[in-house]
Parts: sequence; structure tokens; C-alpha cells
Amino acid sequence: MRLPLAVGESWRVLAIPEPELSREISQASMIGLMEPDDGAVAAQLKGVSAALRGKLPELCQAVTDSILAQIEQLSQDQAIIDLLTVSVESNVTTLVHIIGYQIDSHQADAPPAAIAYARRLALKCPGLSGQSIH
Repeated sequence: MRLPLAVGESWRVLAIPEPELSREISQASMIGLMEPDDGAVAAQLKGVSAALRGKLPELCQAVTDSILAQIEQLSQDQAIIDLLTVSVESNVTTLVHIIGYQIDSHQADAPPAAIAYARRLALKCPGLSGQSIH
């Protein structure tokens, strides 16, 4: 399996043999394939997190634009677009913090803006519940 890792301005690919990957995933409760005391991996994750923090506005806008392009119904309601934007920003920011500080993702709560967006979307666009975003 190949996993992309962001390093500075470039991307590189980390190759992990399949048996080792599945063994590590079953043992790890944290976000990646690291032991809690693996300082080199922790330092790389902090670097990735810092690079992502520097690009948060662009990253969040790209995610938001992609969702709007895939679900045409969303672009008809400015209140939904506003909540989507805030939801994406809060979710991506939370993910960046999980990566940078090696927070157990099972202990991270959904951001309030994401919950509000999901509720509003369910009320305003009930037909979207079965639609997937690619």
C-alpha cells in the first residue's frame, strides 16, 4: 500500500507492505502507523500539520468547492453554503490538529459547526441523505 505524505511544498509516497500495514492498524488507536514514542514520526506529523495550517484557507476552499460542484442542490441556498463553509473549515482544522498533536481521533468530537450543518442539510435537503460525495 502506498500512502501520500506531505513534506514542505512537495508530496512523497510512503510504501508499506500490506501484512505490516494491517498488523499495525489493528494495534494502533492513533491516527497513523506510529508508536507513541516514535519521535521521528511525531516530528514529521508536526511538520505536515504546520504546512497544512499555512494552507488552510486554500485547502478549505478547495474542499468546499468540490462538494458544491458534486451536489448541485447545495448551491441554491446561501445559508447552507455558509454552514458548509464553516463546517469544512472546522472539520479540516480539527483534522490538522489531530495530525499535528497525535490526538486519538476516537476522542475528538465533531465540531459544532459540522453538526449544525448536518442538521440543517437534513432538514432542507432530505433527498441528499443517500448521496455520496467522491
